[in-house]
Amino acid sequence: MKPRALIVEDDSEIARVITDILHSLGHECVRAECVEEARSSLDGADYSYYLVDLEIPVHAEHGLSRVQNGINLIRELASTHPAGGKRIIAITSHGNDGPEQAVEVMKLGVADYVRKPFTFSPTGKTLDRAILEMLAKVESHRQQSKARRPIPPEELKPFDGGEMVFHADRVELCGVEICNSPRSGRRRKALDLFRRKKENGEYAAYSGKRLGELLAEGDGQNDAAGTIRDLRTEIMDALRDEAGVKCGRNDVILSGGRGYRLSPSVAVVDAGDGNHRRLQAHEHRHIVPDDPEKDPVNSGVIDPVPDTEACSGAAMDRHAWILNAFAQGRELRAPAIAEALGCSLATIKRDIDALKAEGKVEFVGSPRKGHYRLCDQSRGEAGHGLVTQ
Repeated sequence: MKPRALIVEDDSEIARVITDILHSLGHECVRAECVEEARSSLDGADYSYYLVDLEIPVHAEHGLSRVQNGINLIRELASTHPAGGKRIIAITSHGNDGPEQAVEVMKLGVADYVRKPFTFSPTGKTLDRAILEMLAKVESHRQQSKARRPIPPEELKPFDGGEMVFHADRVELCGVEICNSPRSGRRRKALDLFRRKKENGEYAAYSGKRLGELLAEGDGQNDAAGTIRDLRTEIMDALRDEAGVKCGRNDVILSGGRGYRLSPSVAVVDAGDGNHRRLQAHEHRHIVPDDPEKDPVNSGVIDPVPDTEACSGAAMDRHAWILNAFAQGRELRAPAIAEALGCSLATIKRDIDALKAEGKVEFVGSPRKGHYRLCDQSRGEAGHGLVTQ
């Protein structure tokens, strides 16, 4: 059976170009001009993949074309399709002056992000190549899943604790990836909050309301509960499928009593420079003890990050990510790096200052329009990855 694509594109000429590209690959396609038509085309239909323009209208006959409309449709497709965003390629003529939009879209889990007029994507891929690579990855994953023998429930091992390892781009539990940072924004934020410890060595606990506030989800407790539900499901599925471990909903993240918190059976480990090591108390962001009379759930007030964090394993992981981005020639602004790594702008600026002090990056140009880049001795043959101050 030929691969079949749904093209969501309101520009007839661009849609014709895309159709020609797909026909040259031997693929079939259906076109929708707006969000409304895309939803109708999904009813009872089966598609191999989706090509979604970001700037589209909601209705064909009226309404403005907005980038957010395309992003909302991608989020909807990623949450309802069995393969999530792995079968979606975002296409756009916007965002060429910076990576912020690409970062936002890639966090939804899409397979790729290709800029019009389809000469190159941010990684130098043609639209043809992006489609073929996406389908190859989907097929490889399907073959691996098919080859993996489902483990009968009676053969699953009970979860008895393990190490939760924090990397810059993912979190692993018992050697299994349970959270991919680019795709799991709020879930990663929640885990970063749960990894913190109080002065007495216990993991920090948060009421639903306080957790919702810290995750900046708007609706407080209800939204926080949804994030925890999704995170628990992701953990249970990953441990079952990848490690043959039966994990209950409350085995890793506890609730009730003091609030949402990590189980004591979980040991937080910082990947740091690549060598796993348990975090010492002074390397955690501490939670100020609460007054029980004011709030029985120790959601806490977060202390500023101590200066020692600048040289911790987490900081080293961020430094490696930043240097690698520079070496690849990526022109990143500090806010985009902070968004990609899920940390504050102040933290990234502190990281840049540390790299500058080590002689790995340098600042060139005027204070207003200048930028950082790799120093000559660090640049090698990789080009000049830039980040504005």
